[in-house]
Amino acid sequence: MNKVLLTLVILVLVDGAFAQQGVLDQSFGVGGKVVIGTDSFATTRKVVIQPDGKIISGSSTYTNGISYLTLIRYNIDGNLDNSFGINGRVDTHRGVTCELGDIALQPDGKILAGGSVNDTNNYSYQGFLLIRYLPNGTIDSTFGNNGIVKTYMPTNYFLSLTCILIKPDGKIVAGGTYSTIAFTDDPVVAQYLPNGKLDSSFNSVGIATVYFSL
Repeated sequence: MNKVLLTLVILVLVDGAFAQQGVLDQSFGVGGKVVIGTDSFATTRKVVIQPDGKIISGSSTYTNGISYLTLIRYNIDGNLDNSFGINGRVDTHRGVTCELGDIALQPDGKILAGGSVNDTNNYSYQGFLLIRYLPNGTIDSTFGNNGIVKTYMPTNYFLSLTCILIKPDGKIVAGGTYSTIAFTDDPVVAQYLPNGKLDSSFNSVGIATVYFSL
């Protein structure tokens, strides 16, 4: 199989009192741009800025038929942050397939990545996936099952996570859609405790769905 070249491009625009707004910041990368070529096919889903100014981009990547959640961290100047993962990059594969949906930053510096996971070849059975990383990119083993949380509904339900947020009390809210075998798309929200367990105080089971009939 031929490999597909992935090009990641990060652009930084100037927004300062003495600079022309909307112009590329020449102090970032090369001419305001950072371009990274890899041997993967990817879709970048999210970019977040840490309080220290470092930049984390999150992607769904595919290499040799295997899917990964990929996080890449850059220093303020656009160079890869070699203190994060391996040469600034962390690739995490779970299930048969997995896709990134969103990234959230915790006040303690930990990084929460959310997405969707399928543990079987039955593509009508997909669940929410949460992975928590330490500030250096290592998976946080204190979260869920060795850093991983998977949430499924009954067979023939297809969950797709699109957003996550962290509440002031540390609880985690994941939102997205679910589809039944009838291919209807409806909202679903799950709430987790800070340790990754479903919060039973939320709708008694930790997850709530809304069905809109046509």
